[in-house]
Amino acid sequence: MKYINRLLTVGLFGIALISCDAEKRDQDVSPVGSLENKPTASVSTDVSGGTIEEGTSITFTVTQDKPTNFGVTYKATVTGDVDEDDYEVGSLTIPAYSTEGTMTLTFFDDMFPEESENVEVHITVAAVDSASLLANGDLDVAYNYTLTNVNSTEALTVGLKWNEDQAVDIDMSLLDANGDELAYQATGDYPEINEFIPNSAPNGIYYISIQPYEVVTPQWEYTFGISEPNGEVTTFTGVFDGENLDAYTADMSPTLGEVYRLVKIVKNGTDYTLTQLP
Repeated sequence: MKYINRLLTVGLFGIALISCDAEKRDQDVSPVGSLENKPTASVSTDVSGGTIEEGTSITFTVTQDKPTNFGVTYKATVTGDVDEDDYEVGSLTIPAYSTEGTMTLTFFDDMFPEESENVEVHITVAAVDSASLLANGDLDVAYNYTLTNVNSTEALTVGLKWNEDQAVDIDMSLLDANGDELAYQATGDYPEINEFIPNSAPNGIYYISIQPYEVVTPQWEYTFGISEPNGEVTTFTGVFDGENLDAYTADMSPTLGEVYRLVKIVKNGTDYTLTQLP
Protein backbone atom coordinates (compact mmCIF):
# COMPACT_ATOMS: atom_id res chain seq x y z
CA MET A 1 0.00 0.00 0.00
CA LYS A 2 2.85 2.42 0.82
CA TYR A 3 4.39 1.59 -2.54
CA ILE A 4 1.17 2.49 -4.36
CA ASN A 5 0.93 5.79 -2.44
CA ARG A 6 4.49 6.68 -3.45
CA LEU A 7 3.69 5.96 -7.09
CA LEU A 8 0.61 8.20 -6.91
CA THR A 9 2.64 11.01 -5.32
CA VAL A 10 5.36 10.82 -7.93
CA GLY A 11 2.78 10.70 -10.70
CA LEU A 12 0.88 13.73 -9.45
CA PHE A 13 4.14 15.68 -9.02
CA GLY A 14 5.11 14.88 -12.59
CA ILE A 15 1.75 16.04 -13.89
CA ALA A 16 2.16 19.31 -11.98
CA LEU A 17 5.60 19.87 -13.53
CA ILE A 18 4.24 19.21 -17.03
CA SER A 19 1.36 21.60 -16.39
CA CYS A 20 3.74 24.38 -15.23
CA ASP A 21 5.97 23.88 -18.26
CA ALA A 22 2.99 24.13 -20.57
CA GLU A 23 1.79 27.29 -18.82
CA LYS A 24 5.24 28.91 -19.23
CA ARG A 25 5.28 27.98 -22.92
CA ASP A 26 1.88 29.66 -23.35
CA GLN A 27 3.07 32.95 -21.80
CA ASP A 28 4.26 35.69 -24.17
CA VAL A 29 7.40 36.77 -22.33
CA SER A 30 9.57 39.41 -24.05
CA PRO A 31 13.33 38.98 -23.75
CA VAL A 32 14.78 41.25 -21.09
CA GLY A 33 17.51 43.68 -22.08
CA SER A 34 21.04 43.09 -20.87
CA LEU A 35 24.29 45.04 -20.76
CA GLU A 36 25.16 43.52 -24.12
CA ASN A 37 21.68 44.01 -25.62
CA LYS A 38 20.07 47.11 -24.15
CA PRO A 39 16.57 48.20 -25.18
CA THR A 40 16.02 51.14 -27.51
CA ALA A 41 13.34 53.72 -26.66
CA SER A 42 11.16 55.61 -29.13
CA VAL A 43 8.55 58.35 -28.70
CA SER A 44 5.20 59.00 -30.37
CA THR A 45 2.39 61.46 -29.69
CA ASP A 46 -1.20 62.18 -30.64
CA VAL A 47 -0.31 65.79 -31.58
CA SER A 48 3.02 65.95 -33.39
CA GLY A 49 3.15 69.70 -34.02
CA GLY A 50 1.41 72.70 -35.52
CA THR A 51 -1.04 75.17 -34.00
CA ILE A 52 -2.90 74.23 -30.84
CA GLU A 53 -5.29 76.15 -28.59
CA GLU A 54 -5.08 76.77 -24.87
CA GLY A 55 -6.88 73.94 -23.09
CA THR A 56 -5.26 71.31 -25.32
CA SER A 57 -3.84 68.12 -23.79
CA ILE A 58 -1.10 66.19 -25.57
CA THR A 59 -0.20 62.57 -24.79
CA PHE A 60 3.34 61.32 -25.33
CA THR A 61 3.94 57.56 -25.53
CA VAL A 62 7.39 56.10 -24.87
CA THR A 63 8.01 52.55 -26.13
CA GLN A 64 11.01 50.31 -25.43
CA ASP A 65 11.66 47.48 -27.86
CA LYS A 66 12.35 45.20 -24.90
CA PRO A 67 11.88 45.50 -21.12
CA THR A 68 14.56 46.02 -18.50
CA ASN A 69 15.08 44.61 -15.03
CA PHE A 70 14.57 48.09 -13.58
CA GLY A 71 12.18 50.98 -14.09
CA VAL A 72 13.19 53.68 -16.60
CA THR A 73 12.04 57.27 -15.99
CA TYR A 74 11.40 59.82 -18.73
CA LYS A 75 10.50 63.53 -18.62
CA ALA A 76 9.03 66.26 -20.80
CA THR A 77 10.78 69.64 -20.75
CA VAL A 78 8.78 72.62 -22.04
CA THR A 79 10.63 75.66 -23.40
CA GLY A 80 9.73 78.68 -25.49
CA ASP A 81 7.48 81.66 -24.77
CA VAL A 82 5.22 80.01 -22.18
CA ASP A 83 5.53 80.45 -18.42
CA GLU A 84 5.54 77.55 -15.98
CA ASP A 85 2.05 78.46 -14.78
CA ASP A 86 0.70 78.10 -18.35
CA TYR A 87 0.87 74.32 -18.36
CA GLU A 88 1.05 71.11 -16.35
CA VAL A 89 3.01 68.03 -17.34
CA GLY A 90 3.01 64.56 -15.81
CA SER A 91 5.92 62.19 -15.30
CA LEU A 92 6.52 58.72 -16.69
CA THR A 93 8.30 55.65 -15.37
CA ILE A 94 8.13 52.45 -17.40
CA PRO A 95 8.25 49.71 -14.74
CA ALA A 96 10.61 46.78 -14.84
CA TYR A 97 9.53 44.09 -17.32
CA SER A 98 7.21 46.53 -19.11
CA THR A 99 7.80 48.25 -22.44
CA GLU A 100 5.45 51.23 -22.69
CA GLY A 101 4.06 54.19 -20.80
CA THR A 102 2.45 57.60 -21.37
CA MET A 103 2.57 61.12 -19.93
CA THR A 104 0.30 64.07 -20.61
CA LEU A 105 1.03 67.76 -21.15
CA THR A 106 -1.91 70.13 -20.63
CA PHE A 107 -1.95 73.82 -21.51
CA PHE A 108 -4.31 75.73 -19.24
CA ASP A 109 -7.14 77.73 -20.77
CA ASP A 110 -6.80 80.82 -18.57
CA MET A 111 -8.62 83.08 -21.08
CA PHE A 112 -6.01 85.82 -20.56
CA PRO A 113 -5.55 87.67 -23.86
CA GLU A 114 -2.03 87.23 -25.21
CA GLU A 115 -0.17 86.78 -28.46
CA SER A 116 0.44 83.31 -29.88
CA GLU A 117 3.39 81.62 -28.20
CA ASN A 118 6.03 79.28 -29.59
CA VAL A 119 6.44 76.09 -27.57
CA GLU A 120 9.08 73.37 -27.82
CA VAL A 121 8.73 70.09 -25.94
CA HIS A 122 11.69 67.74 -25.42
CA ILE A 123 11.18 64.12 -24.35
CA THR A 124 14.33 62.80 -22.67
CA VAL A 125 15.48 60.25 -20.13
CA ALA A 126 15.14 61.76 -16.67
CA ALA A 127 18.25 60.49 -14.91
CA VAL A 128 21.69 59.01 -15.53
CA ASP A 129 20.81 55.68 -13.93
CA SER A 130 17.83 55.35 -16.29
CA ALA A 131 19.91 56.38 -19.30
CA SER A 132 22.45 53.66 -18.55
CA LEU A 133 19.75 51.03 -19.07
CA LEU A 134 19.09 52.06 -22.69
CA ALA A 135 20.99 51.74 -25.93
CA ASN A 136 19.95 55.32 -26.70
CA GLY A 137 20.22 56.84 -23.25
CA ASP A 138 20.81 60.23 -24.88
CA LEU A 139 17.25 60.17 -26.26
CA ASP A 140 15.99 63.69 -27.08
CA VAL A 141 12.85 63.93 -29.21
CA ALA A 142 11.56 67.46 -29.86
CA TYR A 143 8.10 68.66 -30.87
CA ASN A 144 7.22 72.24 -31.85
CA TYR A 145 3.85 73.94 -31.40
CA THR A 146 2.26 77.36 -31.74
CA LEU A 147 -0.05 77.96 -28.78
CA THR A 148 -2.95 80.29 -29.53
CA ASN A 149 -5.30 82.11 -27.21
CA VAL A 150 -9.08 81.70 -27.46
CA ASN A 151 -11.12 84.81 -26.69
CA SER A 152 -14.55 86.14 -27.54
CA THR A 153 -15.40 87.31 -31.04
CA GLU A 154 -18.41 89.15 -29.59
CA ALA A 155 -16.62 91.59 -27.28
CA LEU A 156 -13.40 93.35 -26.37
CA THR A 157 -11.79 91.18 -23.69
CA VAL A 158 -9.55 92.81 -21.08
CA GLY A 159 -7.22 90.85 -18.77
CA LEU A 160 -5.12 92.26 -15.93
CA LYS A 161 -2.12 90.60 -14.30
CA TRP A 162 0.23 92.00 -11.68
CA ASN A 163 3.40 91.04 -9.87
CA GLU A 164 2.08 88.87 -7.05
CA ASP A 165 5.14 89.61 -4.90
CA GLN A 166 4.21 93.29 -4.99
CA ALA A 167 0.40 93.21 -4.95
CA VAL A 168 -2.26 90.82 -3.68
CA ASP A 169 -5.49 91.96 -5.31
CA ILE A 170 -6.10 94.55 -8.04
CA ASP A 171 -9.57 95.35 -9.42
CA MET A 172 -10.67 96.86 -12.75
CA SER A 173 -13.35 99.34 -13.72
CA LEU A 174 -14.76 100.25 -17.16
CA LEU A 175 -15.64 103.95 -17.49
CA ASP A 176 -17.32 105.95 -20.21
CA ALA A 177 -15.96 109.20 -21.65
CA ASN A 178 -17.32 111.14 -18.65
CA GLY A 179 -15.66 108.88 -16.09
CA ASP A 180 -18.90 107.15 -15.10
CA GLU A 181 -18.59 103.46 -14.29
CA LEU A 182 -20.20 101.06 -16.75
CA ALA A 183 -18.86 97.77 -15.37
CA TYR A 184 -16.27 96.45 -12.95
CA GLN A 185 -14.25 93.30 -12.31
CA ALA A 186 -13.48 92.53 -8.66
CA THR A 187 -13.55 88.79 -8.05
CA GLY A 188 -10.34 88.40 -6.06
CA ASP A 189 -9.06 86.12 -8.83
CA TYR A 190 -5.66 86.26 -10.51
CA PRO A 191 -5.73 87.33 -13.25
CA GLU A 192 -8.85 89.47 -13.50
CA ILE A 193 -10.59 89.06 -16.90
CA ASN A 194 -13.75 90.60 -18.33
CA GLU A 195 -15.43 90.85 -21.73
CA PHE A 196 -15.91 94.54 -21.03
CA ILE A 197 -17.17 96.02 -24.31
CA PRO A 198 -19.61 93.95 -26.40
CA ASN A 199 -19.80 94.54 -30.15
CA SER A 200 -23.24 96.05 -29.62
CA ALA A 201 -21.90 98.78 -27.29
CA PRO A 202 -22.05 102.39 -28.56
CA ASN A 203 -19.08 103.83 -30.39
CA GLY A 204 -17.01 106.29 -28.42
CA ILE A 205 -14.36 106.64 -25.73
CA TYR A 206 -13.92 104.24 -22.81
CA TYR A 207 -11.34 103.92 -20.05
CA ILE A 208 -9.97 100.96 -18.15
CA SER A 209 -9.11 102.00 -14.60
CA ILE A 210 -7.64 100.05 -11.72
CA GLN A 211 -8.21 100.02 -7.99
CA PRO A 212 -5.25 98.75 -5.93
CA TYR A 213 -7.37 96.88 -3.42
CA GLU A 214 -4.49 95.21 -1.59
CA VAL A 215 -0.83 95.87 -2.30
CA VAL A 216 2.46 94.94 -0.65
CA THR A 217 4.56 97.78 -2.05
CA PRO A 218 3.49 101.24 -3.35
CA GLN A 219 4.98 100.49 -6.76
CA TRP A 220 3.88 97.32 -8.54
CA GLU A 221 4.18 95.95 -12.05
CA TYR A 222 1.10 95.29 -14.15
CA THR A 223 0.25 93.76 -17.51
CA PHE A 224 -2.89 94.35 -19.56
CA GLY A 225 -3.81 91.86 -22.27
CA ILE A 226 -6.57 93.15 -24.54
CA SER A 227 -8.15 91.01 -27.26
CA GLU A 228 -10.28 92.56 -29.99
CA PRO A 229 -13.16 90.60 -31.58
CA ASN A 230 -11.02 90.03 -34.69
CA GLY A 231 -8.43 88.20 -32.56
CA GLU A 232 -5.82 90.95 -32.52
CA VAL A 233 -4.11 91.19 -29.14
CA THR A 234 -2.45 94.23 -27.56
CA THR A 235 -0.26 94.02 -24.45
CA PHE A 236 0.57 96.93 -22.16
CA THR A 237 3.05 96.64 -19.31
CA GLY A 238 4.00 99.25 -16.74
CA VAL A 239 4.63 100.11 -13.11
CA PHE A 240 1.85 101.70 -11.07
CA ASP A 241 3.27 104.28 -8.67
CA GLY A 242 1.15 104.46 -5.55
CA GLU A 243 3.35 107.24 -4.18
CA ASN A 244 2.62 109.52 -7.14
CA LEU A 245 -1.14 109.28 -7.59
CA ASP A 246 -1.32 112.81 -9.00
CA ALA A 247 0.20 111.39 -12.20
CA TYR A 248 -3.07 109.56 -12.91
CA THR A 249 -6.58 110.69 -13.76
CA ALA A 250 -8.75 109.56 -10.86
CA ASP A 251 -12.49 108.83 -10.89
CA MET A 252 -14.86 107.71 -8.17
CA SER A 253 -16.37 104.25 -8.67
CA PRO A 254 -19.55 103.61 -6.66
CA THR A 255 -18.41 100.03 -6.11
CA LEU A 256 -14.61 100.20 -5.88
CA GLY A 257 -13.89 103.69 -4.57
CA GLU A 258 -11.21 105.80 -6.21
CA VAL A 259 -9.92 104.28 -9.46
CA TYR A 260 -7.09 105.37 -11.77
CA ARG A 261 -7.17 105.40 -15.56
CA LEU A 262 -4.49 103.30 -17.26
CA VAL A 263 -5.93 102.50 -20.74
CA LYS A 264 -7.93 104.63 -23.18
CA ILE A 265 -10.15 102.81 -25.71
CA VAL A 266 -11.74 104.39 -28.77
CA LYS A 267 -14.42 102.14 -30.29
CA ASN A 268 -15.62 102.44 -33.87
CA GLY A 269 -17.75 99.41 -34.69
CA THR A 270 -15.48 96.44 -34.10
CA ASP A 271 -12.34 98.51 -34.64
CA TYR A 272 -10.49 99.77 -31.58
CA THR A 273 -7.71 102.24 -30.90
CA LEU A 274 -5.93 101.45 -27.63
CA THR A 275 -3.63 103.83 -25.77
CA GLN A 276 -1.73 103.26 -22.54
CA LEU A 277 -2.07 106.06 -19.96
CA PRO A 278 -0.95 108.37 -18.43
